[in-house]
Amino acid sequence: MLYLNMIRAILLAYAIATSSRRTLMNGSSLKNPVEEVVAFFACGPSREEIAAFRLSEASQDHIRELLDKNRAGTLTREEARELDKIMVLNDVISLIRAHAQVSNEYPTASSTVSGA
Repeated sequence: MLYLNMIRAILLAYAIATSSRRTLMNGSSLKNPVEEVVAFFACGPSREEIAAFRLSEASQDHIRELLDKNRAGTLTREEARELDKIMVLNDVISLIRAHAQVSNEYPTASSTVSGA
């Protein structure tokens, strides 16, 4: 659990330092993919919830759009920075999922010592 708390703190600091919001025409805002991930981990998800986590359709569509622009060579500097952040975050999420899976398969020493 300490590991997940540390990851939550890192993700929150990362989001605060680098996040931007996309504003809709009516003045409301959507969470960008980074903020969406941070909001998810800030809630203290279980291992099962981490394994099942998927970005919203809107975020997935936005990422696809960025990837298409990247392939076409038409990304702006801001979009390139956003895509870089998303790729780093994807790597972090992969590591968290792998850690959660290993933790399920191999209990820690403190979880196996009961009543000692």
